[in-house]
Amino acid sequence: LTPDHAEIIADYDYVWFVDAHTGRVPEELHIEAVFPEFQNSPFTHHFTPQSCLSLARTLYHAEPTCELISVRGYAFGFERQLSPETSVLSNRAATYLYEQINHLIQLRHDE
Repeated sequence: LTPDHAEIIADYDYVWFVDAHTGRVPEELHIEAVFPEFQNSPFTHHFTPQSCLSLARTLYHAEPTCELISVRGYAFGFERQLSPETSVLSNRAATYLYEQINHLIQLRHDE
């Protein structure tokens, strides 16, 4: 993520960040709420989801509801395909995201 993403996410009520993790998280598919909090990064132009939200709140007075969907990655080489294990987890993550979006659509439809 870069600082430019703060402007983009400021236009939305809900945002999901999807990422791969190396196993530092116990669950193979980890989902957690994300809240605005500036975090220092060793890369000056890269932001965490928390920092991106913090910038969106500071600059645009926007605070969308956010979640991080983190999928366990098993092979981080220069490949065009996911490992079989990560492919299964990615499908589970996509299903979760699809269900969340459909739920929001239904809620808005019912209003």
